[in-house]
Amino acid sequence: MYPNHASQPRLQRNSYEPDEGIDWRMWVPLQWFDWSRDHAWYGYWDNASVLAVQGADVKASFRMNDRGQMYFYAMNLADEACQADFALDLAALGLPVKLYARDAVTHEAFEITDGRFALEFHGWRPRVLMIAPEPVPQMKP
Repeated sequence: MYPNHASQPRLQRNSYEPDEGIDWRMWVPLQWFDWSRDHAWYGYWDNASVLAVQGADVKASFRMNDRGQMYFYAMNLADEACQADFALDLAALGLPVKLYARDAVTHEAFEITDGRFALEFHGWRPRVLMIAPEPVPQMKP
């Protein structure tokens, strides 16, 4: 049986756990991202020149603007939980060596050095990040 999210306060749902729904927080990067700037979409099917993904069943796409803000979406397409390693080609993307990330759902903040980072995934679950050259603020509803 699936949990009834109407009975759970929405601000307490901040997890990617399989028994929890992924709520409105996964769309927060769309509010944070500066759409007034020039931006480009790097779909998983055509971004191997700027993003390496080590995780057989994980695909990742991102949108980046000319300020270096990145809306990063990755998905585990397998039943099993896994870890995936990511490597951004910072030189090709014109980004600095140190970046800052914040998970849109869990609010976890972390630094990315040399474009490399790892994420844990549950089966058939996404991870949604905001990445930028400066610390990413926690978004409020």
